[in-house]
Amino acid sequence: GIVGTLSKLSTIKNVKNENPVQVLSQASKNYNITTYCGGIVGVSVAAGSSLENCTNSAMLYNRIRGTGYYDDVAEPVKAANGYHVGGIVAYMYGAEGNTSTIKNCHNTCTLAHTANNSAGVVANRGYTGGVVAYAKYTNIIDCSSCATMLGVNTNIRLGGIAAYLDNSH
Repeated sequence: GIVGTLSKLSTIKNVKNENPVQVLSQASKNYNITTYCGGIVGVSVAAGSSLENCTNSAMLYNRIRGTGYYDDVAEPVKAANGYHVGGIVAYMYGAEGNTSTIKNCHNTCTLAHTANNSAGVVANRGYTGGVVAYAKYTNIIDCSSCATMLGVNTNIRLGGIAAYLDNSH
């Protein structure tokens, strides 16, 4: 997206992304990875931050690829912490008493993710949301999405606006 990680209190306003975003990750035996792919922001861990009047119309593609080999032994590759795709932001984490906000943001893109490998990538957890994949202590106000979601499997949680909310509304 536009910003990879917000780690300090920030406000992002009136931003539009039209360029495709692609996250490619390589995994190996017992190497647990988490990937985040967002149209505007990948990860926000800055409590109280806000995304306002942002739009994304670019395709987002998150892929975990594994060799299946470690020390010359074929083993399943684990992506135990999963992969997250959000039309506006993949992961937004506020704080109790200092919530973050996503306001008047809109997504019209295609969201895609894959995990493939000859030995078998195991994605134990993942979230795909039209606006946000995973939100904790986050207010979502007047947002919309008409995203197409591709590459879905039984280990992925889907949501038209948000795939996972914890102490958020």
